[in-house]
Amino acid sequence: MEFEEMMKRYSGILLLFLLAAPAFAQTAQELDRDKSKYATYNFDKDDQYTEQNPYATVSVCQPKGRKVKNVIFMIGDGMGYEQVACGWVLNGGKLNMDAMPYSGTSRTYALDKLVTDSAAGGSALATGNKTTYGYIASNPDGSPAESVLKYAQGKGMKTGVAVTCRINDATPAGFCCNSVKRSMEAEIAAQYVDSGVDFISGGGLHFWRGREDGRDLIGEM
Repeated sequence: MEFEEMMKRYSGILLLFLLAAPAFAQTAQELDRDKSKYATYNFDKDDQYTEQNPYATVSVCQPKGRKVKNVIFMIGDGMGYEQVACGWVLNGGKLNMDAMPYSGTSRTYALDKLVTDSAAGGSALATGNKTTYGYIASNPDGSPAESVLKYAQGKGMKTGVAVTCRINDATPAGFCCNSVKRSMEAEIAAQYVDSGVDFISGGGLHFWRGREDGRDLIGEM
């Protein structure tokens, strides 16, 4: 390659480098000027991201010599690694979940989408299987999928669902109901009547009383 052609090809890169060089030099000067500040920084005292009064963590011990009688499945909506990390930082690097004797991860992406919704994500948690985006405890072919709550009922156990959202929202519904369309909330709410669940608590009262079909689901249950 001729020298002139090389200069034409790389002149733009060289110009960008020359323009950026002063910025790098300035950053280095700033770091050098603040070096004493970084050297004396007290992360325990000066960390502005930590809560002033973090909660005290407790020791978690697995019961010995006793049969486990109850299972409580707690779900934090949208709770991924980033959210856990934020909580960990805010509480000074300590969380109660860190003391659990066992831990693991669950990947709740939908079969047809990398970024899931709470229907397919909740179904993955409730049934252990991946399904289509928007499906609630239903297999990709539309057939019902058995949830862990239904499995517990088959073992003669009492079951319940308690949420801070609508009880017929996608995530809780995945444990008691089946649907291929999460937006059919009135129909999903009606499924609770025949679900056999012993206790439910949550919002969305207008789906239970004052319905368009005239049914009083609370009275029916």
